[in-house]
Amino acid sequence: MALLKQKIKATTLVETLIAMVIVMITFGLGLMIYVNVMNSGNQQLKLNAQLLMNQMAAETKTDNNFLDEEMETETLKIIKTVLPYEGSKRLNILMFEAFNKGGKKVTERKELIIVE
Repeated sequence: MALLKQKIKATTLVETLIAMVIVMITFGLGLMIYVNVMNSGNQQLKLNAQLLMNQMAAETKTDNNFLDEEMETETLKIIKTVLPYEGSKRLNILMFEAFNKGGKKVTERKELIIVE
């Protein structure tokens, strides 16, 4: 009973709000770090896709191979499509789309090329 007679120091509303703001800021920063770490693998996949698309575009131009193709690697599927450009018979659109193994589009590239 002796403990019940002692007064316990209470916190004010301002102190409670400041503590909640600090906790929320810490939680937000932690969540941002987590999201950045989870997306860092996606950036590597996107870079690999862009490098492969650049290589395929260079090979297409040097070989004059303007046919639709697909290329698969361990982690990517790249689809090359050649479409006629509207209003010109000498221009084509060379389009590349890269997909991951789940079928989600990672990146794409479009380029105008002159057909001789």
